[in-house]
Amino acid sequence: MAKSKRRWSGEDKLKILKEGQTSGSSVSEVCRRHGIDPAQYYHWLKASEEGAKQALNPSVKEKPSQREERLQRELERMKAVIVEITAENLELKKSLGE
Repeated sequence: MAKSKRRWSGEDKLKILKEGQTSGSSVSEVCRRHGIDPAQYYHWLKASEEGAKQALNPSVKEKPSQREERLQRELERMKAVIVEITAENLELKKSLGE
Protein backbone atom coordinates (compact mmCIF):
# COMPACT_ATOMS: atom_id res chain seq x y z
CA MET A 1 0.00 0.00 0.00
CA ALA A 2 1.57 3.28 -1.12
CA LYS A 3 1.45 6.29 1.17
CA SER A 4 0.02 9.46 -0.29
CA LYS A 5 2.09 12.58 0.18
CA ARG A 6 0.51 15.25 2.31
CA ARG A 7 1.21 18.89 1.62
CA TRP A 8 1.76 20.82 4.84
CA SER A 9 1.12 24.55 4.95
CA GLY A 10 3.74 26.84 6.44
CA GLU A 11 1.47 27.43 9.44
CA ASP A 12 1.08 23.69 10.01
CA LYS A 13 4.82 23.16 9.85
CA LEU A 14 5.45 25.92 12.38
CA LYS A 15 2.80 24.51 14.73
CA ILE A 16 4.41 21.06 14.57
CA LEU A 17 7.88 22.57 15.17
CA LYS A 18 6.61 24.56 18.16
CA GLU A 19 4.89 21.49 19.53
CA GLY A 20 8.15 19.55 19.25
CA GLN A 21 9.99 22.24 21.18
CA THR A 22 7.46 23.09 23.88
CA SER A 23 5.12 20.17 24.50
CA GLY A 24 7.43 18.13 26.69
CA SER A 25 6.94 15.25 24.25
CA SER A 26 9.85 13.84 22.34
CA VAL A 27 10.30 14.76 18.68
CA SER A 28 9.56 11.13 17.80
CA GLU A 29 6.21 11.28 19.60
CA VAL A 30 5.25 14.55 17.89
CA CYS A 31 6.23 13.14 14.50
CA ARG A 32 4.26 9.95 15.10
CA ARG A 33 1.21 11.96 16.16
CA HIS A 34 1.30 13.96 12.91
CA GLY A 35 2.39 11.11 10.65
CA ILE A 36 5.70 12.60 9.57
CA ASP A 37 9.21 11.20 9.54
CA PRO A 38 11.60 12.69 12.12
CA ALA A 39 14.00 13.51 9.28
CA GLN A 40 11.26 15.69 7.78
CA TYR A 41 10.82 17.44 11.12
CA TYR A 42 14.53 18.25 11.32
CA HIS A 43 14.54 19.41 7.68
CA TRP A 44 11.72 21.85 8.51
CA LEU A 45 13.57 22.95 11.65
CA LYS A 46 16.74 23.70 9.69
CA ALA A 47 14.79 25.61 7.03
CA SER A 48 12.98 27.65 9.68
CA GLU A 49 16.26 28.52 11.40
CA GLU A 50 17.78 29.65 8.09
CA GLY A 51 14.70 31.77 7.38
CA ALA A 52 14.89 33.32 10.83
CA LYS A 53 18.57 34.17 10.32
CA GLN A 54 17.80 35.93 7.06
CA ALA A 55 14.83 37.78 8.54
CA LEU A 56 16.80 38.96 11.56
CA ASN A 57 19.93 39.97 9.65
CA PRO A 58 18.85 42.59 7.10
CA SER A 59 22.44 43.46 6.17
CA VAL A 60 22.82 40.13 4.37
CA LYS A 61 21.65 40.58 0.80
CA GLU A 62 19.69 37.90 -0.95
CA LYS A 63 21.34 36.21 -3.88
CA PRO A 64 20.06 37.79 -7.11
CA SER A 65 17.93 35.63 -9.36
CA GLN A 66 19.29 34.28 -12.63
CA ARG A 67 17.18 36.82 -14.49
CA GLU A 68 18.60 39.69 -12.45
CA GLU A 69 22.15 38.41 -12.99
CA ARG A 70 21.53 38.14 -16.76
CA LEU A 71 20.08 41.65 -16.89
CA GLN A 72 23.01 43.02 -14.88
CA ARG A 73 25.51 41.44 -17.31
CA GLU A 74 23.57 42.85 -20.27
CA LEU A 75 23.55 46.31 -18.68
CA GLU A 76 27.32 46.19 -18.13
CA ARG A 77 27.84 45.09 -21.75
CA MET A 78 25.67 47.96 -23.01
CA LYS A 79 27.57 50.47 -20.88
CA ALA A 80 30.82 49.20 -22.36
CA VAL A 81 29.42 49.61 -25.89
CA ILE A 82 28.36 53.20 -25.10
CA VAL A 83 31.84 54.01 -23.83
CA GLU A 84 33.39 52.52 -26.97
CA ILE A 85 31.03 54.40 -29.33
CA THR A 86 31.58 57.68 -27.45
CA ALA A 87 35.37 57.24 -27.74
CA GLU A 88 35.06 56.52 -31.47
CA ASN A 89 32.84 59.59 -31.89
CA LEU A 90 35.42 61.81 -30.17
CA GLU A 91 38.20 60.37 -32.36
CA LEU A 92 36.18 61.13 -35.49
CA LYS A 93 35.48 64.68 -34.34
CA LYS A 94 39.17 65.26 -33.70
CA SER A 95 40.16 63.87 -37.09
CA LEU A 96 37.62 66.12 -38.84
CA GLY A 97 38.87 69.13 -36.94
CA GLU A 98 35.73 69.96 -35.05
